[in-house]
Amino acid sequence: MTKLDIISALWGVVYNLTALYLGTPTKSFEDIERDKDYLERECRKYTDVDDDEVYTIIIKRG
Repeated sequence: MTKLDIISALWGVVYNLTALYLGTPTKSFEDIERDKDYLERECRKYTDVDDDEVYTIIIKRG
């Protein structure tokens, strides 16, 4: 998954949690937890990696 894919999927988790809270669930709590855990694993590949986008912005502004 790309960073954008992860962000998009996280918004899906937020939506599903909101629906669950409001009493109109689209997924069970267990399914939402499973999605969240999967996304956490997907995020791990981006830890301890230089964020090229941040450095590009700094260089362009500097």
